[in-house]
Amino acid sequence: KCMLITKFGHSCVLLDDGQTKILLDPGIYSNLAVDLVVDAVVITHAHQDHLDIEQLQKVMQNCSPRIITSTEVKTELAKHSIEVEILEDGGSATIKTFTISGHGSEHAIMHPDLPKFQNTGYLINDKIFHPGDALFVPPTQIEVLLLPVSAPWSKISETLDYISTVKAKINFPIHDGFLTDGGAFYRFSKMWCEKIDAEFIEPELNKSYELSI
Repeated sequence: KCMLITKFGHSCVLLDDGQTKILLDPGIYSNLAVDLVVDAVVITHAHQDHLDIEQLQKVMQNCSPRIITSTEVKTELAKHSIEVEILEDGGSATIKTFTISGHGSEHAIMHPDLPKFQNTGYLINDKIFHPGDALFVPPTQIEVLLLPVSAPWSKISETLDYISTVKAKINFPIHDGFLTDGGAFYRFSKMWCEKIDAEFIEPELNKSYELSI
């Protein structure tokens, strides 16, 4: 079955199997198509680089998507009278041809003295995992890891260990909106993927890639 993935910047990606479209983490670094229509929007946590109200409202002008997210995000979206469906760790939902399950509950720690935040990773069809802002290891062997490559809560050694631990067939870089280009973060990640015979996709923005899964 064909699955297309399109990156709209940073951690925002579109998954499209020809029947269902879901958008994940439209944030301030996203560059969404003006006519984008989706069946659901999935949001891992409330930080601006993963949830931008203006970007979300752009999509909602074109369609009426289900919004799948966590309690913390629900509180934020309630300020804008946007209704959501809660899907957190241990929960699951069906969106037409997609099944989605929630995994993990904590945002990666940036510093022990800084506030802690909620974060839910989402597993799609037991094959594609978007961890949000955490290096949560999915409970089953996956085929595609949406790989955070640059963040204030991580370092490259942790990224490489994450690649090795998850052992996904395909690694698709996300969380790179802070970078002018992939640079060393992409090079090291690609090298590490080659080391374990995994694929590393270097995506162009707004270009669709077919996933061999």
